Amino acid sequence: MSTATPLAGPATSAVGHGILLGRVGGIPVYLGRAWLVIAAGLVVIVGPNLARNMPSLGATAYLVAAGYAVVLLISVFLHEGAHAVTAGRCGVRVTRVVADLWGGHTAFEAAATTPGRSWLISAAGPLANAAVAGICWWMGPDVDALIPSLLLGATMVTNALLAAFNLLPGLPLDGGFLVEAVVWRVCGNRTTGTLVAGWCGRLIAVGVVAWELLPVLRGGTPNFVALVWMAMIGGFLWVGASHAIASARVGRRLGGVDPRSLATPAVHVPADTTAGQARDRLAAAAAGVVVLDDQAGCPVGLLDAAALEGADPHALAGAPATAFLLRQPLGWVLDVEPPPSAHTSPPDLEAVRALMGATRGSNIALRERTGRVVGVVHADQIAAHLNRPPRTSPSGPPATAAAAGPVPGAGAHPLPSPGETARRRPAS
Repeated sequence: MSTATPLAGPATSAVGHGILLGRVGGIPVYLGRAWLVIAAGLVVIVGPNLARNMPSLGATAYLVAAGYAVVLLISVFLHEGAHAVTAGRCGVRVTRVVADLWGGHTAFEAAATTPGRSWLISAAGPLANAAVAGICWWMGPDVDALIPSLLLGATMVTNALLAAFNLLPGLPLDGGFLVEAVVWRVCGNRTTGTLVAGWCGRLIAVGVVAWELLPVLRGGTPNFVALVWMAMIGGFLWVGASHAIASARVGRRLGGVDPRSLATPAVHVPADTTAGQARDRLAAAAAGVVVLDDQAGCPVGLLDAAALEGADPHALAGAPATAFLLRQPLGWVLDVEPPPSAHTSPPDLEAVRALMGATRGSNIALRERTGRVVGVVHADQIAAHLNRPPRTSPSGPPATAAAAGPVPGAGAHPLPSPGETARRRPAS
C-alpha cells in the first residue's frame, strides 16, 4: 500500500449532496438544501397547532416547532451515524452521510459487503433510534417543565417512528436491506435478494397509500395534508424499489463476466513525463488509455487523449503530462485478482458497475496481482455490453488488450448502479 499523496483529487463534485457540514472520521457529512423544506413545513404546520392547544406558549410555540425540526435532524444523523460506524467496524468504506428532503442516507461501497455485514449495517440505524426512544421514555416521568417535556416527547416519538418505519421489509428502507441480506445468505445470490426486497418495497409503497385512502373510501373525512404526505412517501418508496429491481436485472447480465474482456489496455506514464512523451507512448501503443502514475507507481488518473492529439506538438514538448490529467475519484482502482488466501471469486463486471456507483465516476482501473493496472473500463463499454443480445455461451477468456473503447473522461456514468448502497429513510 502506497502512502504517496495523489497528484489529483476526486473528479466528482459534492455540490449535488448539499452543504458540507464537516467530516467525521474522514467521512463527509452533508445537509441537503431541501432539508429546509422539511424544517419550514414543521414550523408552519406544528407551530399553529401548538399555539392553539397550548395558549400559554404564545409565540414560543413556533420556537418549539423549530426545536422539533432540530430533533428530527439530530435523530436522522444519529440513524445515519449508526450505519456509518457499523460499516466502518465491518471494514466497509463509507463515502458520505447526508440528511436530505427524504430524511437521509448513508452511502458506502456495496462491493465490500457480505450478507452478514449488510444485515448488521442495515439493522444499526433502526436499533439506534429504538434505543434513543427507550431512553426518552425512561426519562419522561422525571421531566416536568413544559418545553423540555415537549421536546423530550418529540424525540421519543420521532425516534420510535424512524425505527418502526425503517424496519418495514422492503427496499429502499433498512428493512428491505435486511430482507435482501437474508435471501442473499440463503440463495447465495445478492441479485435475487435485491429482486425479492425490491418487490416487497413496491407492495409496501402501495400499502402506505392504501392505508391513508381506506378511511376516505369508507366515508371518512379526508386529511389532505396526510394524503399528500403519504402519497409522497409512497412515491419515494415505489421509485426506490423500482430502481432496485432494475439494477438487479442489469446485475444479472453483468455477473460472471470478466471485466478484462471489455477493458481498454492501459499505457503507463510516470508523473514527471512531459505531454509530448505521453503522446508518443500513446501513439506507439496504437490503442489504449494513458494512466498517470505517481512517484510510488500508484495510478492517480488518466490523461485526456483527445486533448493530447489535438494540441500543438511543439507546445507538448515542454508541457507536463499533468496538464492533461483527468481527475479520477478515490477508490477508482479495482483489484481483479484477489489473493489465494481470500477464498473469494474474482470480481466480475457487476463489481465494476458497483464501484462506479460507489465512486460516482465513469472509469474503473483494473489492477492485477502484480500491482500493475492492465486496463480501464468505461461506463460506455458496460452500456454497450448491456445493449448486445444476451450470449448463450460463457464469456471468452480474459483479455488485457481488448479493442479500445471511448476515450475516458470525468463525466458521470449513465448506468443504474448498486455500487453505492444507500440506507435511506423518509423523515417521519
